[in-house]
Amino acid sequence: MALPIGQKLREARLARGLSLEDVQHQTRISRATLVAMENDDLGSFDSPTYARKFFATYARHLGVDAGDFLGRFHPHGLRGVVDYHAYLQKPTDRVKSARETRRPGTFSALLIALAALGLTALAAYWAGRQAGRTPAPGPQPTAAPAAQTGP
Repeated sequence: MALPIGQKLREARLARGLSLEDVQHQTRISRATLVAMENDDLGSFDSPTYARKFFATYARHLGVDAGDFLGRFHPHGLRGVVDYHAYLQKPTDRVKSARETRRPGTFSALLIALAALGLTALAAYWAGRQAGRTPAPGPQPTAAPAAQTGP
């Protein structure tokens, strides 16, 4: 089972003899955010992008390698608390995320069906317009001028 990133960060901070206030002053990350990161509370962040940036800053400050963890954030992987907890489990025990359980090709099939429906509607509209038209009259044959007999 992978060690939670928050626990790695806490252990690194304590090994360096730093308090949360020391790290807050040095990194300008609020104490509440530091506590949330050490408790693996991804739900306290506004978005995965913010969480990734804060975790990267904190890990870099403490010299912790968080590359594997950071590489799994959206758009490449982790999308929130559920995915993060799934990441922490063993691969055999892991619950699949919504992204992994989605059937492949569902969106493509929907797109093709909508395109076919649109083309059918367009063809029906065009056929209806053609049926209402009367053919334009063509050129009328003209009679040849009569031959004149002499004066």
